[in-house]
Amino acid sequence: MNDSFGNIYILGAGGKMGDRITNSLIRSGITPAQYEISDNGIEIIHEKGLDITPPEQAMPQADVAIFALPDRLLGKLTAEYVPLAKPGSLI
Repeated sequence: MNDSFGNIYILGAGGKMGDRITNSLIRSGITPAQYEISDNGIEIIHEKGLDITPPEQAMPQADVAIFALPDRLLGKLTAEYVPLAKPGSLI
């Protein structure tokens, strides 16, 4: 996470949308925390030299949480992870 721009967390960071967002942030000098469950997505994240951070650890500290998830998972995972977010964070 990057203190100068606030803490940014991307769920689904190894997917198509999450990877594009991550790359744009990195080009801007921001290194977001990442979460992914697919083997291919985890490999993509590790190739960037980044680690996987579980939601229970990152959500309470994130100023911005980006849910780059498939539509079929968005409702379920939002219900599970949004309650972990700190007050005032942007989701």
